[in-house]
Amino acid sequence: MKNLFLVLAMVFISGTCIKAQDTNEPIVLNVTYQLIHTNNLNDKENPLKKEMVLSLGKSSSMYISAETYKRIHTPPPVPMPGARVYVGRPVVMMDAAGPVINEQIYQYNASNIMKLVTHLGGKSYLIETKQPKINWKTANETREIGGFTCQKATGDFGGRTYTVWFAPELPFHSGPFKLSGLPGLILEATDSKQEVQFLFKDINKETDANEVVKIVGSLPVKITAAEYEKAKKAYITNPESYMQGQLSASAPKVEKAYEKQADKLASTTFVHNPIEL
Repeated sequence: MKNLFLVLAMVFISGTCIKAQDTNEPIVLNVTYQLIHTNNLNDKENPLKKEMVLSLGKSSSMYISAETYKRIHTPPPVPMPGARVYVGRPVVMMDAAGPVINEQIYQYNASNIMKLVTHLGGKSYLIETKQPKINWKTANETREIGGFTCQKATGDFGGRTYTVWFAPELPFHSGPFKLSGLPGLILEATDSKQEVQFLFKDINKETDANEVVKIVGSLPVKITAAEYEKAKKAYITNPESYMQGQLSASAPKVEKAYEKQADKLASTTFVHNPIEL
């Protein structure tokens, strides 16, 4: 398995001398991580746990939730002849922190561009910025993760100091979340407070030549980072009202729907601890 990925990576990187494009690069590898995030400082015993998938092209990557990954790779059900489609009330999904905000991260190394696609209510937005520049300090220490020899590095990003382990034999400059810029794929990352962890789970070769790095879902509306922060604040403050304003005047009233056990957790005092401080 290890040799397979080595050969794959070398063939992929050697390729041609044509400049890599920013969009629609074929996906070569899919890496699954377990995100463990202490998102509530008032409840450190119950961190958020979520699987995330990093899909890698030659010089680009796509970081989405495993739930989203499975959804886009599962064919829609075929309705029976004569079947009726019922549409319920619009809902805002809630967890203990408030309304669920689904963010997808796309990085394009050739042009040094990062695209964040986020969903607020019933609309999608695109925020385009430069890739974060992290001043990594590498060490000689190594360890094995998933059958790959990884090297240690530390760096500061988003108000946190991360210790990461990257695999030089997998020559991709990407990693989970917004962590990137090392001479090898980041397979594990943990912040110094042990509040944010990205743990390697598995890695698989992409076998479908039609799978490419591209924005998932409908075309998002492009906004600035400042506009996004303003919209996100309004959405978090009153998600039902925010989403209702996106709908027509005759639309049904927006309701809340809680994720598993989130309604119970919401009764406790929540001290928000975002990944980026």
